[in-house]
Amino acid sequence: MEKRTVNPAPMPQEGRKTEYSLENLPVQKGVSFVVESFLSPRPSVATQGHRFPSPLPSCIMGRAMKETYSLGVDIGGSAMKAGVLRDEEILWENSVPTKKGSASEFYGALALLVEEARALFPVSTVGFGFPALVDQSLHRLLRLPNLPALTDTDYLAPIKSFLPLPFIVDNDANLAAFGEYSLSSKKGGTFLLLTLGSGVGTGLVIGGNLFLGNRGFIEGGHIVVEPEGKICPCGSRGCLETETTIRPLKETYSSLTNAPSPEPAEIGERARKGEEAALQCFRRFGYYLGLGLTTFQNLLNPDTIVLGGGLSHLADLFLPTALATLRERSYTYPHSLPEIRTGTLLNRAGFVGAALYAAHKHG
Repeated sequence: MEKRTVNPAPMPQEGRKTEYSLENLPVQKGVSFVVESFLSPRPSVATQGHRFPSPLPSCIMGRAMKETYSLGVDIGGSAMKAGVLRDEEILWENSVPTKKGSASEFYGALALLVEEARALFPVSTVGFGFPALVDQSLHRLLRLPNLPALTDTDYLAPIKSFLPLPFIVDNDANLAAFGEYSLSSKKGGTFLLLTLGSGVGTGLVIGGNLFLGNRGFIEGGHIVVEPEGKICPCGSRGCLETETTIRPLKETYSSLTNAPSPEPAEIGERARKGEEAALQCFRRFGYYLGLGLTTFQNLLNPDTIVLGGGLSHLADLFLPTALATLRERSYTYPHSLPEIRTGTLLNRAGFVGAALYAAHKHG
């Protein structure tokens, strides 16, 4: 695709920012990631804590108005990230705090975020990703540990009350998986995303379609990798989530050093400098991740496994042990192993996937 350069309208210097360029993101070679508007930095102006893109020239807007715009919203326990896409272009993005006090507070803030995007672009479809079990048949949100006010509540009526457009609601990891899959160079087959951060999310795409399981949800983060392990917030014991997230990484470091643990990025820096306690943390992390990967490999034999989430930037420290464990434990090795790599969308995967899936279903 030919690269086009857009000269934005002049903006006042005060409050001027420069958005990130995709050239600065760790995009893997060979991965298709067509987001033209990010190929060159574009000025934006800060207004009351929100970021608005600079206006496009009228000739570009005249062309764009005839194309499809989709809005995606990635809802987290602390923030809601939203972005407007035109096909595979990210035209605008914003992040606001999640209101957790009550359902009415939450949906009020969500409505304002959606209205902000619709005021800027002719959005035709919207996708919402919730950190929840999403019952597609009953239109209910189940098990939201980070948003307890929404647990076991209907989502259809509140969203319809402020949105007169076609929309989809799904689990955030499912939509992130669809986003990573849609912008990857390899299509078809079986594609699995694991998000590693404060929890472990999983999303599965088979033959280009999300696999949602019975009633619309699967939870690979709660497969058991240590039967007598620690109690998981889900109520089980020794889940993948209790061993391969931020909390156990920090707890392991603290127990090895008898000192308060720094954040994962700092543990990573210490490991890269050769500190043995830090290296042990990532070997342990990689071992349990490898056990989880073995289960997914033996059950699904996927073509691709992508690691996303906040800990994926430390993959060079834990992935060697994970791969060694997978090779040792997998029944299919050496006859079949998936391509395993880190994601390309980073913290944009959720809203990108939500927007693309909404366009896919209603476009």
